[in-house]
Amino acid sequence: MMVQLAQEFEFLRKTGRAASFGTPDGRYPFFTSSQELTKRTDVADCNGPALVFGTGGAASLHYVEGPFSATNDCYVVVPRSRKREDAKYFYHYLRSNIHIIENGFRGAGLRHVSKKYLEEIELPVDHNIDRSRITKVLESADDIQCARKRICGLADELLRACFLDAFGDPRQVRNSDITLADIAYIARGRFSPRPRNDPRFYGGNYPFIQTGEIANADGYMNEYRQTLNERGIGVSKSFPSGTVFVAIVGATIGATAISAREFWCPDSVIGIVPESEDYPAEFIEYMLRFWRPVFIDRAPETARANINLQTLRPVPIPLGGPDKAVQFANLYRKLHKLKEDLNGLDDTLLASLSQRAFRGEL
Repeated sequence: MMVQLAQEFEFLRKTGRAASFGTPDGRYPFFTSSQELTKRTDVADCNGPALVFGTGGAASLHYVEGPFSATNDCYVVVPRSRKREDAKYFYHYLRSNIHIIENGFRGAGLRHVSKKYLEEIELPVDHNIDRSRITKVLESADDIQCARKRICGLADELLRACFLDAFGDPRQVRNSDITLADIAYIARGRFSPRPRNDPRFYGGNYPFIQTGEIANADGYMNEYRQTLNERGIGVSKSFPSGTVFVAIVGATIGATAISAREFWCPDSVIGIVPESEDYPAEFIEYMLRFWRPVFIDRAPETARANINLQTLRPVPIPLGGPDKAVQFANLYRKLHKLKEDLNGLDDTLLASLSQRAFRGEL
C-alpha cells in the first residue's frame, strides 16, 4: 500500500533563518539547501527525529536527531508517530529513491521544489514489515558506506605521504635539470568552429571532452558527455590513452586527469603525453596537483583567467630518480583500483539492500 508523505509526516513552520545565520562552530547542526552539512548554530529551532528537505538547486535530504536548525530554504518534517524508526525508515526509502524528490524541482535558473509536491510523494506502507529491523539493516549498510569513505580517504592520504617522502614538495624544487617539456609532448587541444555549439560537428562516434569532465575525474577519466562526427574530428585534436589532461581556463584551471581512452578536446585543454617510461602519466598527473594553486595565482585576473603552454613546459621535475617515479605510479594504480572496487561494492550493496527491504524481502 502507498500513502502520501503528509499522512506519515507533519510539516513544521519554516524557521525564517537565512543561510548567513549559520557559523563554522556551534552546539547544533544548521542545515542549508545542500547535501553537505557545513554549518552550525547555538540556536535550536527544531528537534528530531526529523527529515530535512532542501528546496533549492538540487535534491537534498538529511535525517537528524536531537536539537537543530535550518534555513528558510528547507522544509522540516517530523513523523506523526514521533518514532525514530519511522523517520529513519522513510529516510532510507527516499534517499535510495532520490530521483522522486529530484523530479519535483521546477523553474528556470535555480530550480525549486514545492511543499505540495513533497506532501504528495507516495511512500510504501506495509504493516507486516518490522520497520525497526529493516532500519537496523540499512544502518549497517550506512556504516559500511562510512567505512568505505574512511578507507578511500586514508588511501588518498597514503598516496600524498608517499609522494612527499620520495620527492618532497615539487613546488620547492630549485636544482633540477629536467623540466616537464624534457619528458613529455605538450600540446593544446583544438576546436576551431564558431559558434562552438554548431550541431554540424557533433553526434558521431568520437568522444569529445571539455574542462568539466577533467575537473570531475578522480585520477583516471573515462566519462564524456559529447561526441564528434567525422567533420568534427577534422577541426579538433585527439590525444591517446594515457595522456595527462590539464584544464587551462576559468574555474577549472589546473584540474588534471589521466585519459583512459583516446579523446578529442578543445583549446581549453592541454594534453601531456609522456615520452619516457621512466616518468609515467600517474607521476606527472600527481605532481601537477601540487602546482594547481600556483597556476591559479599566476593566471591573469581577467573575466576568463587562463594558463598556457609556457606555464607548463618549464615545470621542474623533482629529484628522486626514475625508479621512484615508476614505483609511485604503481602505487597510484593499486590505490585507485582499491577505491574503484570499494565504490562499486558499496553502490551495489546499498542498492540491493534498499530495494529488497522496501519490497519486504529482508
